[in-house]
Amino acid sequence: QNRLWIATWGGGLNLMNTASGTFTSFKNSAKDPNSISSDFVQNTYQDRDGTIWVGTYFGGLNRFDPATRKFTRIITAPAGKTKLQGNNIVALNGDAEGNLWIGTDDGGLNCLRRNTQSFEHYFNRDTKKPDIRAIFTDKSGGLWVGQSGLYRYNRQKNRFDLFTTQAGLGRDFIKGITDDNSGNLWISTSNGLVKLNPATRQASKYNTSDGLQAMEFEANAVMKTRNGQLFFGGINGFNSFYPGDIKNNTYVPPVYITGFQIFNKEAVPGKDSTLQKDISLTDHIKLNYLQSSISFNFAALNYLAPENNRFAYKLTGFDKSFNYTSTNPQATYTNLDPGEYTFTVKAANNDGVWDSRGKSITIVITPPWWQTWWFALLAVLLCAGAVLALVRYRQTLSLKKLEEEKKEEV
Repeated sequence: QNRLWIATWGGGLNLMNTASGTFTSFKNSAKDPNSISSDFVQNTYQDRDGTIWVGTYFGGLNRFDPATRKFTRIITAPAGKTKLQGNNIVALNGDAEGNLWIGTDDGGLNCLRRNTQSFEHYFNRDTKKPDIRAIFTDKSGGLWVGQSGLYRYNRQKNRFDLFTTQAGLGRDFIKGITDDNSGNLWISTSNGLVKLNPATRQASKYNTSDGLQAMEFEANAVMKTRNGQLFFGGINGFNSFYPGDIKNNTYVPPVYITGFQIFNKEAVPGKDSTLQKDISLTDHIKLNYLQSSISFNFAALNYLAPENNRFAYKLTGFDKSFNYTSTNPQATYTNLDPGEYTFTVKAANNDGVWDSRGKSITIVITPPWWQTWWFALLAVLLCAGAVLALVRYRQTLSLKKLEEEKKEEV
């Protein structure tokens, strides 16, 4: 229809006729209840019915009627569970069922149900309602939401589940989400750009060394063109690229354990040391019960954007699952009970290619002497001996008593 909607921060909403080059401006008027509710416009969305939805900061949600060119304001109401929560709207998107999803900076996530025209709210159990700045529906109808973590909507349970924390997605704030023609998700964050394969959960992270305008991106500054080109806007300009032109690093990085500490003191190989050879060549460590606090350092031999290397480590016998890290390649365990453990670490390169074998070390912590099997056996034997001696002693006393009684009878 040759219409281009332009949202501005403080200048209201503008409509450009791309055929004629003319503009129509919509601004808030205190005297007109049918004007837009705020001049600080964050985004617009046109649903399947042709309705134009406008999300504003400070003014909640607006529904625009193209025929009358009037706005209907939907703002936060203090009472009622079915009302909009949050007047600072940052993200708008629809799902495959025609519902409108609304992300805010002050009210968490809202869903305006198409059939009932009532609101449902999500992430309500959080102590502080999260800022929701990215909402995306993929080709298969999957609904994704970004905050400090990437969440996917579970329709059967009507909830959002944390999808992955790889590549910093559990730590960095998500600003925008889109997909490419191969089904990969591209996610802009407060600390770089991430490519995620939802099927394999393999993630690749890109930073300024890869050509990013900066590490930080702006909320909802993302676009995919008809020919598959992606655009991401940030604090220092924007990036554009064709995902198919991005070549992945397929090198599988070997991982090495480079350091071992006991109570934060480096263990050095030696005759009287815990280590008989360098930790990188060690596959078995024996400790006593007083050495219950240990740390491991590790590294991956990948020098292409090594700052994006990632690690997964687990202490079998203590951890229930793998722990993931990228910023601190170290694992520390304290107050370990006597027993046998296996420490395993795996590494991934900058494009998320993992060394599935990893490196493992067996750790045996011996118990104190009073908790050993031989001490327990000795204690049992001593107790049994004491009981036996007591029984024999009482038997002896009984025999002596019988003999004395017989003598008295005689």
